Amino acid sequence: HRPPASGKLRSDEFKEAARLLQEIAGKVDGVLSGQPTPAVASAAPTATAISEPKNSEPVRRNIPLKESENERARSLVTLHEELVVDVAEMSPPAAAYFRSRPFLTPDVCRKWRMGYLPHSASSLLRGRVVYAYSNEQDDILSYFGRDPQFEQHWLEWEQAGRPDDKRPMKHRFVKDFHRGLELYGQNGAARLKEPHVRESLERIGLVVAEGPNDIIQLDALGVAAVGLCSNKSTDEQVEKIARFARRLAAGRVILMPDNDTEGEEGFKELLWRLSQCEGVTARLGWSSAVFGGAFAGRQPESLSLEEWNVIRTRIGE
Repeated sequence: HRPPASGKLRSDEFKEAARLLQEIAGKVDGVLSGQPTPAVASAAPTATAISEPKNSEPVRRNIPLKESENERARSLVTLHEELVVDVAEMSPPAAAYFRSRPFLTPDVCRKWRMGYLPHSASSLLRGRVVYAYSNEQDDILSYFGRDPQFEQHWLEWEQAGRPDDKRPMKHRFVKDFHRGLELYGQNGAARLKEPHVRESLERIGLVVAEGPNDIIQLDALGVAAVGLCSNKSTDEQVEKIARFARRLAAGRVILMPDNDTEGEEGFKELLWRLSQCEGVTARLGWSSAVFGGAFAGRQPESLSLEEWNVIRTRIGE
């Protein structure tokens, strides 16, 4: 994958980068926020324990792009450098999306390796806000896209009677990327270099939210957080949250769900599961009911610093 010829990608260069991404992915798998991809494939029971059955599936894992056997896949490690972060160069819907989230400044976008992929690209991620997904060592595992007009499409879907076959997709994940194995923002080695991350872990514990924007905004507010990229957790994510909390935050976990029905139901289950983990103390940071319902329907990405300070008093820092 070659660098852009003049600092900005031409249409053909965008198409080439997008084509490579589509080629290694096979296709893009639309995933709704409440339906996590199974993280591990269980091998079928066998009659003998002496040897593995030939048709058993290995445990799934995500391989960093830089370690892929596919040379073109390896070249996508730097794809994030080619995403648009200047609202003046985005489509009107994408520009509106970024302007409504002032914490997504160009510098923040570069830090989190995310930005806008124009409609001129040939990928199924075209026209979406694209995020890099990193592992614990800060190596990029994959990319995923968010519909900048999801809220409008969701409202239209509800007004149409919520037909099952027309439910809008908020995120698109690359096929064969097992998001249930990972946590967004889990690249601790890199993040722990920042003083505010260490201080937040020490003072309040590890915050867990849903989407990438929640994690990015909480980070901008000085809060150390990781995200499920769903409202439902997998066994692997619960184990990873517990491990991070014990190692970095004295076992303390603060849950910050989206304050809607789906978000709160999913995090009730997560609270129950974490409460059964040895050495972990989990509690809600907010909900639609606390503070007299002031935060009903809200998401962490919408929080101001003043509002976070109010929530922090409840947490008991």
